[in-house]
Amino acid sequence: MPLEIWILLMTLFNVFLVITYLYFRTLHFNTSKKFDDAVLKLERRITNFERNAGSQILNSRTSAVYSNDELDKEFER
Repeated sequence: MPLEIWILLMTLFNVFLVITYLYFRTLHFNTSKKFDDAVLKLERRITNFERNAGSQILNSRTSAVYSNDELDKEFER
């Protein structure tokens, strides 16, 4: 009888370990995907900001100089 209980307990423990591993692997995957999406979104905003700044410089007769405040506002968004 004690051997059967021991086998049952070890089986339950192994099931617990597998479920825990799968849960944390999924959690890590979702977190890393959200981080990658955030980085991609920031890169797009920077590219758009640079493109807009370039078009404003080309459209104006004088060169447009962006202050640090304008850059800070863009990066805070």
